Amino acid sequence: MNLTISSEWRPWFDNKVEVAGFVESYVGGLTYATVRAAGMKVMIDQPERGFILAKSFITNSSLPFTKFV
Repeated sequence: MNLTISSEWRPWFDNKVEVAGFVESYVGGLTYATVRAAGMKVMIDQPERGFILAKSFITNSSLPFTKFV
């Protein structure tokens, strides 16, 4: 797709201070995110991480890039 990266590949965290997945953003608003330990059905495999990802999408906010302490 030859997109320009606006934010490098980095981890995002869940409420348990664990790496929940990885995310990379591109110019134009596209964001690619993964969820660790989840298959095709993220909300079944990792419901808490799925909720964080969905909330981030709906509110147009960033995924948590720092550990919750």
